[in-house]
This record gives sequence, C-alpha cells and structure tokens, in this order.
Amino acid sequence: MFGLLAVGVLVVGCSTTGEQASTVSGDGDALGDGILITGASTGNVDGVGLSGVPQPTVDWVALEFGDRVLFDYDSAALTPDGLTMIRGWVEWMNLFPDVAVRIEGHCDERGTREYNLALGDKRASTVRDYMIARGMDPERIAVVSYGKEKPFIAGHTDESWRENRRGVLTII
Repeated sequence: MFGLLAVGVLVVGCSTTGEQASTVSGDGDALGDGILITGASTGNVDGVGLSGVPQPTVDWVALEFGDRVLFDYDSAALTPDGLTMIRGWVEWMNLFPDVAVRIEGHCDERGTREYNLALGDKRASTVRDYMIARGMDPERIAVVSYGKEKPFIAGHTDESWRENRRGVLTII
C-alpha cells in the first residue's frame, strides 16, 4: 500500500509545473522544490500534510489512479483495469479515514431512460461493493446513477458509447 503511494509521490514529484513548491516535513520546516498538488482542501502548505503525505484532492487521486471505470455493453462487471483502479482508491482512502467518495453510474445513449438509470445504479453499486469487500467502510461511499443523462462524450459511435459506459469516483 505505502509502496504504491511512494511511486505516486515520485511520479508527481518528477513532473515539471513551472512553479516553485514547498513541502512541510514532520518537524514543520518548509522545503523547496517539493511536490505541488493542486486543489488541496486543507490548510497545509501546497497540499502536503505535516507527515509529507499528499492530502486528499480530486486532482491528485484522479492523476494517480484514474477516476473512471469503463464497462462493457449492457454489463456491470468490473474489468481488470477497473479492479486495479479501485484498489488504488481504497489504499489511498485508507490513509485518509475522513474522506468519502461518490460513485456515479453512467450508460451510453442506447436503451430507455429507466433501463439505463437501473444499469447505472448497478454499475455504481458494483464499484461500491468491491470497495467494501476490500475493507472500505460503507458509510464513506455514496452511489448515484445518471443513466444516459450525462454523457462524457457526445456522439453515436462505438468509441463514444464505450467512454460513456462508466463509473466515476469523486471525493465528497
């Protein structure tokens, strides 16, 4: 678990943002050329906590693990890529017990509104159930279905349909 986080810190730390960043070490000293994580919701310096561990931000988690799980047509079964992404979220969320997540279930435009709302709920619930099976507290997970109401990509092609069949994880 910590190894995955260390790799993420290394990847983020090696990127160039064009801005000087500071981190705070365990003793409270500011260090130059640190990690810059945008969107931090805490009062810590540049999104890095006193322990040096990145604080919960949507940008960091989405960059590190991704924020969407894609599904096959008319299916709520998780793919190997989806399982890997969800495991990363669970490991990361275990570091931040006060963080909660919303899982949105989405579908492509085919099918009725009612059918797609039910399928979207099934997809989001499948992600939630896998997170719970990996040790996540169910109280930290909200599920919502948008069916086909909020497409990620507009269009009537196989590619747009594939991208729209998804579950999206968002920190709440």
